[in-house]
Amino acid sequence: MAERLSNPATDPTIAPPTGPASGAGGAAPSAPGALRSGTVVAETYEITRLLGQGGMGAVWEAKHLRLPDKRVVVKVLLFGTSDPVALARFRREADIASRLGHPNIVQVLDFNTLPDGAPYIVLELLQGETLAARLFRGLPTFDQTTAIVSQIGSALAAAHREGIVHRDLKPDNIFLCPTDPGGEVRDVVKILDFGISKIRGAKTVLTQDAALIGTPQYMAPEQATGRNDEIDARTDIFAFGAIVFEMLAGRP
Repeated sequence: MAERLSNPATDPTIAPPTGPASGAGGAAPSAPGALRSGTVVAETYEITRLLGQGGMGAVWEAKHLRLPDKRVVVKVLLFGTSDPVALARFRREADIASRLGHPNIVQVLDFNTLPDGAPYIVLELLQGETLAARLFRGLPTFDQTTAIVSQIGSALAAAHREGIVHRDLKPDNIFLCPTDPGGEVRDVVKILDFGISKIRGAKTVLTQDAALIGTPQYMAPEQATGRNDEIDARTDIFAFGAIVFEMLAGRP
């Protein structure tokens, strides 16, 4: 099952809340790919602080040296760099988001490896909160719900046109960025985490028949019973419907 990133501090693209930063000024984790504040990656990204660390990777905030007002996220695979499944998922996350290039899918800016061989992804830094966090505080209005739903649908349609199935669509993987384009604040949706997605026709270690991949509350029947060869765009539509129901009814 996919790791559930319910903690904003460990989500790969979430800016930390205002106030003292978790991990700021602390030592970098001792592992392959470990970074420290002040480290310059690829002569471009200067690490400023650790945002969080999960079971397999660490997430750092960095500033672009040639574009000083631009802040990014550097996500490093710390453990399992010799694990072909972990490496394939990490690379797939970068490849798919870059390939789709949709305004409602988190933007991938770069992919490379550190001198010690640990791979990293550079992503846009998002300001806001996950849909899960928003629902925890209370239900959105009907107008807010329809605006969010239409953007999720647009992103999914773009992915499905390219033969890509997300497979783990859930409120934790939907990020809301408050934006004021002209005097009215509205949420811009960003879909996160294409690491366990399925590409139509692909046969890889990520789509083994017996593996249960996803989050139970949002799994379609074929996904929940391990029939991964039957997974297609309809699997995402099932999860999408469960999310819409949760936004309207307050429960999955």
